[in-house]
Amino acid sequence: MKSFMSNWKTTAGGALTVGLGVASLLGVKIAGQAPVDPQVAIGLITGGMALIFAKDGNVTGGSTRQ
Repeated sequence: MKSFMSNWKTTAGGALTVGLGVASLLGVKIAGQAPVDPQVAIGLITGGMALIFAKDGNVTGGSTRQ
């Protein structure tokens, strides 16, 4: 869990992106938007997971100490 929270902004962005993708798949419309194509929703979920598991060079494995 520590590596996920090393850069909370990246983790929060990933969680938000995954949440939007899942909401789109479930048919939730935000601010009256048009329906989202399922392929786009899957892309949002995949991109969000990539952000959650991303390694930030200046935080996890870089030269900056925690």
